[in-house]
Amino acid sequence: KLQQFRQIVAENPSALLWTHKTHVDGIAVWSTLFDHDFPAPHMVGGINMAFAGMGYLARRGGCIFIRRSFKHAPLYKMILGQYIGYLLEKRFPLTWAFEGTRSRLGKLMPPRYGILKYVLQGAVSCDAKNLHILPIAISYDMIGDVKDYNREQSGYRKRPESLKWFVQYLKGLKQPMGRIYINFGEPVICKEPPNLEDP
Repeated sequence: KLQQFRQIVAENPSALLWTHKTHVDGIAVWSTLFDHDFPAPHMVGGINMAFAGMGYLARRGGCIFIRRSFKHAPLYKMILGQYIGYLLEKRFPLTWAFEGTRSRLGKLMPPRYGILKYVLQGAVSCDAKNLHILPIAISYDMIGDVKDYNREQSGYRKRPESLKWFVQYLKGLKQPMGRIYINFGEPVICKEPPNLEDP
């Protein structure tokens, strides 16, 4: 299946959408693609993950950090849409978590369509044909984020992402938690740019 995905990405504008259950998801997808000589996708992520050190490295690895909300920022929307259109036109694959936020419990959460909307608008702006949306499902034997979730449900405030938090999170991964399972689904294809109204 990954061979099929590689060929699709080489020949068509494409977006890889994965399920989001833990902070490990993006790393697991990126690592799997890297191990199989897959073209590095541009990963779209929340600006909260662009903390000291991590943001610097991730941007140079193709990560696109965006604001968590930009409902009342028309210029920001326009520039983001144009940039995504440029990436589609050049056939740079995009990837992001379809749910927008991690569940931390291993369950699927409702999808958020914001970035997908901008990808479809980008397809319109650059007249991208055969846009391929490639689903990826990630499952775990165990999820380390459950401990943090339980703590927050007990009334503790969620710890903001930072370099210190990241180092502690990595230390927590030393404990064996089983295997990660990555499944690639059948692509959804937009043969012609969709007819969309302006946001």
